Amino acid sequence: KSNEALLEYFVGSDGIYAFAIASDTAQVFKLDTIGDQRIQQFQDMIQPEKYMADQSLSYQEYIKSAHGLFIDLVKQPLSLLEGKGINKLYIVPDKHLNYLPFELLLTEKPASDRPNYKGLNYLLKDYSVSYGYSASILFRENPMRKDRTYKGNMLAVAPSYQKILSDTTELARLGKFRDGFAELKYNKSEVDGIGSYFDGEVLKGDQATEEAFTDKFQQYDILHLAMHALVDNEDSDKSKLVFTPQKDSLYDSYLHNFELYNLNMNPKMAVLSACNTGFGSLASGEGVMSLARAFTYAGAESVVMSHWRVDDQASSTIMQSFYKYLADGQQKDEALRLAKLDYLDSAPATAQHPFHWNNFVVLGDVSSLKVPFVWYKAWWVYLIGVLLIASTIIYRRNFSRG
Repeated sequence: KSNEALLEYFVGSDGIYAFAIASDTAQVFKLDTIGDQRIQQFQDMIQPEKYMADQSLSYQEYIKSAHGLFIDLVKQPLSLLEGKGINKLYIVPDKHLNYLPFELLLTEKPASDRPNYKGLNYLLKDYSVSYGYSASILFRENPMRKDRTYKGNMLAVAPSYQKILSDTTELARLGKFRDGFAELKYNKSEVDGIGSYFDGEVLKGDQATEEAFTDKFQQYDILHLAMHALVDNEDSDKSKLVFTPQKDSLYDSYLHNFELYNLNMNPKMAVLSACNTGFGSLASGEGVMSLARAFTYAGAESVVMSHWRVDDQASSTIMQSFYKYLADGQQKDEALRLAKLDYLDSAPATAQHPFHWNNFVVLGDVSSLKVPFVWYKAWWVYLIGVLLIASTIIYRRNFSRG
């Protein structure tokens, strides 16, 4: 469309090639090589251990890195789009660029070195950004979905982990994964909040089991999973989502990557509100082998995934705002952009660092989740019609008697 553009990257042996495509123009740009170490350093800057150690130095390093990556990766391709009214970017990264949250790149440097993350000129402030594994996957029409009736209903899941936390053997086994394991304080309020915007079912605590999810997920257009995700650095097939444990069950409460690849699902959107759901090993020619990729392969039209650890409280707030904008009819990428900006605008200074609010990104289809109006399925249309006819008849009778 006239307000959209695609930026697709190819990392070659002699540099990076950026394909910039708008509705009326296209151009290829050859860029300098950006090493994977530079992307890793940028990711490290976003983690709280880094910026809390020396906030002033960390802020200056962030500005230098975020603006430098914008200059080297985005400025030239965007120059083709100037003056065209573009406000939406589809980004298809390649190799180690898959780990880069482009929204956080800075289009300009601030005038002051005094820490002010709220006032920085993030790319997010000018564009709604979404991602894809390839342009062909991003824009193709899936014939399997043509005859599907979209109902706009949602299954939201928020497990409890007290049973796991009381099992020392199980906790020891989970120690190999990237992050610590603890009870989530805000996942249940998160699903309660978003449940007010879309019809459906909310599974919390003891109800939020792997068995319940696998029995029900095919009935819903939206899947929202507010839970722990454990990423296995050694074998991405063993990365998994963690549900409430069940006693005397065939289900082990872990939904693994390799199990997801064998599921047949068809949701309009799957929201993986958990840590590192977009993280995984990098496979040549394939991209990041993450939980998000498994959901895409299994049939999800779009996936909201996380780049790093989740701030439980901030994520709950952002997700509720995200669903509010979705219910208002905003497209997924714009709804998430507005939710992030709302959070940044209202957050205290201690929570304005990007770690808290830019964890989640949209992958795949970004279309609105607004349920299309079908007039003949609305009972109240018939009622209004009957009332109008009756009113007309009564009026004419009274008038003729007059």
